[in-house]
Amino acid sequence: MAVHRTVRVQHSATHPDRGAITLDGDTLTLVGEVDHGLVARWTAEAPADVTATTVDARAVTFLGSAGLALLAGLARATPSRVVLLTEQRVVTRPLTVTGLDALFEIRPG
Repeated sequence: MAVHRTVRVQHSATHPDRGAITLDGDTLTLVGEVDHGLVARWTAEAPADVTATTVDARAVTFLGSAGLALLAGLARATPSRVVLLTEQRVVTRPLTVTGLDALFEIRPG
């Protein structure tokens, strides 16, 4: 039986609205700027065995290379194909250019 867990990481206490990553059960939600700083905090604080069947990236405003690496690692660690909810060009364009879009089932939110 899968354990439901919730983990939330924000950019910083001084800039909490700049970006956040939240795992709630099988859904990973990305908000704001998903850059090296945010992903580094996530990597330090989140469990190493995170998998998710859905990624909600509808509120992403920036996706850096660290964010791409996070998404690719998640897709490779999850046994089923991950559904990526987004229509944001800042998300879809880098995924398409790098070929990482093939790892996801991309759906509009």
